[in-house]
Parts: sequence; C-alpha cells; structure tokens
Amino acid sequence: MSALLLPDVLVSAHTAHAVLAADSVIDFNTSRLFSSFWSLTVDGLTYGAIYALIAVGYTLVYGVLRLINFAHSEIFMLGMFGQYAVLWGLGFAPRGDVYSQGTALTVFYLLIAMIGGMAVSGGAAVGLERVAYRPLRRRGAPSLTFLITAIGASFVLQEFVHFVLPKLTGGTSAGRPRSSRSGSCRRSRSSRSAVRM
Repeated sequence: MSALLLPDVLVSAHTAHAVLAADSVIDFNTSRLFSSFWSLTVDGLTYGAIYALIAVGYTLVYGVLRLINFAHSEIFMLGMFGQYAVLWGLGFAPRGDVYSQGTALTVFYLLIAMIGGMAVSGGAAVGLERVAYRPLRRRGAPSLTFLITAIGASFVLQEFVHFVLPKLTGGTSAGRPRSSRSGSCRRSRSSRSAVRM
C-alpha cells in the first residue's frame, strides 16, 4: 500500500540502488600491487622486527628485574640518537644520495653506527638502573614505587631529549628557534593583566 502512495520514492530508491551497484565494482590495480609488493613486504617485516625487538626487551626486563620499565622506549630513543651522532661524526650527513660514498662504505658506516647505538642504549640502561632502580631495590621498596619511578624516568629522558639535546647540537626545540630567554619566566604586562582577569 505504501508503494502506491509514494511512487517517486520508489523510483529514486531504485536509481540509488543501481548507482550503488555500479560503484561497487572495484577497479583493482594489479600492476601497482605487483610493483610495490616487495617494498611493502620488506617494510612490513622491518616494522614487525622493530616491534618484536621492543617486545622482547620488555619481556627480558620484566623477567630479570620483575619491573615494567616504562622508560624502555626512551632507552631505544637514546640509542637512535647515538646512532645518528656516530653517523654524523663519521661525516655521513643526511642527503638525497645516501649511497654517494658507495654501498660497502655505507654498510660499514651503518654497522659502526649500530655498535655506537648499542653502546649508548646499554650505557643509558645501566645508568638508569644504577641511579633509579638499584637504590629502591636496596631499600626493599614496594612494586608501586618502582612503577612510579619508571614513569618518572621516562619523563626525565623525554625532557632531556626535548630540551637538552637540541642545545647540545645547536638545533631547535619543538620547532622554535633557540633564544637566550626561552627558559625565562618573564611575561609581558599584557599577558599578566590577562591572567589576572
């Protein structure tokens, strides 16, 4: 009965259904899939290996120390900066032609950078354990204290990289150029009056 009352709606619904049926045919570009298959596979395996490495690190740290170390990812971050510093020290600057010095020399530089990154990560992890966790273990602190200390160590390392590292390398912090007053607490008169309101 409603079909007799609303014929325009039925016609437009039928038209919409025909348009949806025509659009449901997907133009699958197989040539692009085959051309990018191996690069996507290598990228996926690389990301998976990084995730697995971090997961194994968390598992080992928890298995040995019985501690969930929230600063674990920051230790990896410091290792990455260590690798970058080694590459920069070797004169391997980032540019478009990465292999300009030859493939063998590039691989050699990357191996040296990997050793440097492992040294920085290992040194930071040992330093963190001696400064933050060992005193707590000697006192017999509860596990919640270790958890809070791990979160605090994570914040300290993040802020070290955010504020101190750019000053050591002459870079910028959070996209702002360096200035002599970046850490000062001075405010302009207008901002003080706005705060009072």
